[in-house]
Amino acid sequence: MRSQKLAPASLKLDVTTLEGISFFNQDLEANPPADWLAFREKLQKSNGVLFVTPEYNRSIPGVLKNAIDVASRPYGKSSFLGKPVGIVANSPGALGGVSAAKHLQNILPGIAGPILGQPEIYVNGCGDAFDDKGQLTKEAVQKVLQQYIDAFAAFIEKQKRVGGAFSIVIASEAKQSLARHNGKLDCFVASLPCANALRLSQAMTGERAGPHPSR
Repeated sequence: MRSQKLAPASLKLDVTTLEGISFFNQDLEANPPADWLAFREKLQKSNGVLFVTPEYNRSIPGVLKNAIDVASRPYGKSSFLGKPVGIVANSPGALGGVSAAKHLQNILPGIAGPILGQPEIYVNGCGDAFDDKGQLTKEAVQKVLQQYIDAFAAFIEKQKRVGGAFSIVIASEAKQSLARHNGKLDCFVASLPCANALRLSQAMTGERAGPHPSR
Protein backbone atom coordinates (compact mmCIF):
# COMPACT_ATOMS: atom_id res chain seq x y z
CA MET A 1 0.00 0.00 0.00
CA ARG A 2 1.39 3.39 -0.97
CA SER A 3 1.78 6.39 1.26
CA GLN A 4 0.59 9.79 0.15
CA LYS A 5 3.27 11.34 -2.04
CA LEU A 6 4.31 14.77 -0.77
CA ALA A 7 7.03 15.42 -3.33
CA PRO A 8 6.06 17.57 -6.35
CA ALA A 9 5.84 15.98 -9.80
CA SER A 10 9.15 17.58 -10.84
CA LEU A 11 10.99 15.53 -8.23
CA LYS A 12 11.60 11.81 -8.74
CA LEU A 13 12.56 10.25 -5.41
CA ASP A 14 13.88 6.75 -4.77
CA VAL A 15 14.37 5.27 -1.30
CA THR A 16 17.17 2.84 -0.47
CA THR A 17 18.38 0.89 2.54
CA LEU A 18 22.04 0.98 3.51
CA GLU A 19 22.45 -2.29 5.39
CA GLY A 20 23.72 -4.05 2.26
CA ILE A 21 26.84 -1.89 2.05
CA SER A 22 29.88 -3.64 3.47
CA PHE A 23 32.29 -1.89 5.83
CA PHE A 24 34.67 0.56 4.25
CA ASN A 25 38.28 -0.62 4.17
CA GLN A 26 40.90 1.44 2.34
CA ASP A 27 42.88 -1.73 1.66
CA LEU A 28 40.09 -2.82 -0.72
CA GLU A 29 40.10 0.33 -2.84
CA ALA A 30 42.15 -1.21 -5.66
CA ASN A 31 39.47 -3.91 -6.08
CA PRO A 32 36.30 -2.52 -4.47
CA PRO A 33 33.44 -4.88 -3.55
CA ALA A 34 30.47 -5.04 -5.91
CA ASP A 35 28.15 -3.42 -3.35
CA TRP A 36 30.42 -0.35 -3.17
CA LEU A 37 30.40 0.00 -6.94
CA ALA A 38 26.61 -0.39 -7.15
CA PHE A 39 26.07 2.23 -4.44
CA ARG A 40 28.44 4.70 -6.08
CA GLU A 41 26.84 4.19 -9.48
CA LYS A 42 23.38 4.94 -8.11
CA LEU A 43 24.66 8.15 -6.59
CA GLN A 44 26.49 9.17 -9.75
CA LYS A 45 23.29 8.78 -11.76
CA SER A 46 21.34 10.98 -9.38
CA ASN A 47 21.04 14.77 -9.47
CA GLY A 48 21.21 15.30 -5.73
CA VAL A 49 21.04 13.76 -2.27
CA LEU A 50 18.43 14.00 0.46
CA PHE A 51 19.43 12.47 3.80
CA VAL A 52 16.57 11.33 6.05
CA THR A 53 18.22 10.12 9.23
CA PRO A 54 17.55 9.37 12.87
CA GLU A 55 19.87 10.63 15.59
CA TYR A 56 21.91 8.12 17.58
CA ASN A 57 23.87 9.38 20.60
CA ARG A 58 23.88 12.96 19.30
CA SER A 59 25.24 11.91 15.93
CA ILE A 60 24.33 9.97 12.79
CA PRO A 61 24.03 6.16 12.75
CA GLY A 62 27.20 4.23 11.97
CA VAL A 63 25.63 2.64 8.90
CA LEU A 64 25.15 6.10 7.38
CA LYS A 65 28.70 7.20 8.15
CA ASN A 66 29.96 4.00 6.54
CA ALA A 67 27.86 4.66 3.41
CA ILE A 68 29.26 8.20 3.21
CA ASP A 69 32.82 6.86 3.53
CA VAL A 70 32.20 4.34 0.75
CA ALA A 71 30.62 6.90 -1.57
CA SER A 72 33.22 9.60 -0.95
CA ARG A 73 36.15 7.45 -2.08
CA PRO A 74 38.49 7.20 -3.96
CA TYR A 75 40.04 10.49 -2.88
CA GLY A 76 38.99 13.32 -5.19
CA LYS A 77 36.28 11.20 -6.86
CA SER A 78 33.42 11.44 -4.37
CA SER A 79 30.12 10.23 -5.82
CA PHE A 80 28.44 13.08 -3.91
CA LEU A 81 30.62 15.71 -5.56
CA GLY A 82 28.68 18.68 -6.94
CA LYS A 83 25.30 17.24 -5.97
CA PRO A 84 22.94 19.47 -3.97
CA VAL A 85 22.07 18.09 -0.54
CA GLY A 86 19.07 18.19 1.79
CA ILE A 87 18.87 16.89 5.36
CA VAL A 88 15.81 15.67 7.30
CA ALA A 89 16.63 14.52 10.85
CA ASN A 90 14.39 12.97 13.49
CA SER A 91 14.56 11.75 17.08
CA PRO A 92 12.11 11.01 19.89
CA GLY A 93 13.48 13.92 21.93
CA ALA A 94 12.48 17.55 21.85
CA LEU A 95 15.38 18.61 19.62
CA GLY A 96 14.27 16.38 16.75
CA GLY A 97 17.67 15.17 15.56
CA VAL A 98 19.39 18.56 15.36
CA SER A 99 22.74 17.07 16.47
CA ALA A 100 22.62 14.48 13.69
CA ALA A 101 21.85 17.17 11.13
CA LYS A 102 24.68 19.41 12.35
CA HIS A 103 27.06 16.45 12.24
CA LEU A 104 26.15 15.83 8.60
CA GLN A 105 26.71 19.53 7.88
CA ASN A 106 30.23 19.11 9.27
CA ILE A 107 30.99 15.94 7.31
CA LEU A 108 29.69 16.81 3.84
CA PRO A 109 31.50 20.02 2.79
CA GLY A 110 34.41 19.06 0.56
CA ILE A 111 32.85 15.81 -0.64
CA ALA A 112 29.36 16.98 -1.71
CA GLY A 113 27.64 19.93 -3.35
CA PRO A 114 25.72 22.83 -1.77
CA ILE A 115 23.55 22.06 1.27
CA LEU A 116 20.04 23.53 1.51
CA GLY A 117 20.25 25.99 4.40
CA GLN A 118 16.65 27.10 4.76
CA PRO A 119 14.24 25.82 5.77
CA GLU A 120 15.76 23.45 8.31
CA ILE A 121 13.71 20.48 9.51
CA TYR A 122 14.03 18.51 12.74
CA VAL A 123 11.17 16.07 13.35
CA ASN A 124 10.58 15.17 17.01
CA GLY A 125 8.13 12.80 18.64
CA CYS A 126 6.89 11.32 15.38
CA GLY A 127 6.21 7.86 16.80
CA ASP A 128 2.47 8.53 16.70
CA ALA A 129 2.54 10.18 13.27
CA PHE A 130 1.76 6.97 11.37
CA ASP A 131 -1.14 4.56 11.37
CA ASP A 132 -0.79 0.77 11.56
CA LYS A 133 -0.28 0.63 7.78
CA GLY A 134 2.61 3.10 7.89
CA GLN A 135 0.59 5.97 6.45
CA LEU A 136 1.53 9.45 7.64
CA THR A 137 -1.53 10.84 9.42
CA LYS A 138 -0.20 13.56 11.71
CA GLU A 139 -1.07 16.89 10.13
CA ALA A 140 1.73 18.86 11.79
CA VAL A 141 4.38 16.45 10.43
CA GLN A 142 2.76 16.44 6.99
CA LYS A 143 2.92 20.23 6.94
CA VAL A 144 6.64 20.53 7.76
CA LEU A 145 7.58 17.71 5.37
CA GLN A 146 5.57 19.37 2.61
CA GLN A 147 7.28 22.71 3.19
CA TYR A 148 10.70 21.10 3.17
CA ILE A 149 10.27 18.90 0.11
CA ASP A 150 8.84 21.81 -1.88
CA ALA A 151 11.83 23.96 -0.89
CA PHE A 152 14.20 21.12 -1.77
CA ALA A 153 12.63 20.72 -5.21
CA ALA A 154 13.04 24.45 -5.83
CA PHE A 155 16.66 24.21 -4.62
CA ILE A 156 17.35 21.43 -7.13
CA GLU A 157 15.79 23.44 -9.95
CA LYS A 158 17.92 26.45 -9.01
CA GLN A 159 21.11 24.38 -9.04
CA LYS A 160 20.08 22.92 -12.38
CA ARG A 161 19.79 26.42 -13.87
CA VAL A 162 23.11 27.47 -12.35
CA GLY A 163 25.24 24.44 -13.09
CA GLY A 164 23.48 22.00 -15.38
CA ALA A 165 21.70 18.72 -14.71
CA PHE A 166 21.55 17.57 -11.10
CA SER A 167 19.69 14.78 -9.30
CA ILE A 168 18.77 13.96 -5.73
CA VAL A 169 19.55 11.50 -2.96
CA ILE A 170 17.94 10.78 0.38
CA ALA A 171 19.72 8.97 3.18
CA SER A 172 18.10 7.39 6.20
CA GLU A 173 17.61 3.62 6.41
CA ALA A 174 16.43 2.36 3.18
CA LYS A 175 16.46 1.22 -0.38
CA GLN A 176 17.50 2.50 -3.70
CA SER A 177 16.89 2.53 -7.42
CA LEU A 178 17.71 5.41 -9.73
CA ALA A 179 17.52 6.36 -13.37
CA ARG A 180 16.30 9.32 -15.34
CA HIS A 181 12.59 9.48 -16.06
CA ASN A 182 11.62 11.67 -19.00
CA GLY A 183 13.78 14.55 -17.88
CA LYS A 184 12.38 14.58 -14.35
CA LEU A 185 14.76 15.00 -11.47
CA ASP A 186 15.73 11.74 -9.83
CA CYS A 187 16.14 11.45 -6.10
CA PHE A 188 18.17 8.83 -4.32
CA VAL A 189 16.58 8.08 -0.96
CA ALA A 190 18.71 6.20 1.53
CA SER A 191 17.11 5.18 4.81
CA LEU A 192 18.88 4.15 8.03
CA PRO A 193 17.91 1.44 10.56
CA CYS A 194 15.03 3.41 11.97
CA ALA A 195 11.36 2.77 11.26
CA ASN A 196 10.38 6.42 11.60
CA ALA A 197 13.12 7.62 9.23
CA LEU A 198 12.00 5.07 6.66
CA ARG A 199 8.36 6.08 7.07
CA LEU A 200 9.22 9.77 6.67
CA SER A 201 11.07 8.93 3.44
CA GLN A 202 8.13 6.90 2.16
CA ALA A 203 5.71 9.72 2.99
CA MET A 204 7.61 12.02 0.67
CA THR A 205 8.06 9.51 -2.14
CA GLY A 206 4.76 7.66 -1.98
CA GLU A 207 6.76 4.45 -2.48
CA ARG A 208 7.78 1.49 -0.42
CA ALA A 209 11.54 1.08 -0.24
CA GLY A 210 13.16 -1.74 -2.15
CA PRO A 211 16.30 -3.77 -1.39
CA HIS A 212 19.85 -2.56 -1.83
CA PRO A 213 20.90 -3.10 -5.47
CA SER A 214 23.66 -5.52 -4.53
CA ARG A 215 21.10 -7.94 -3.11
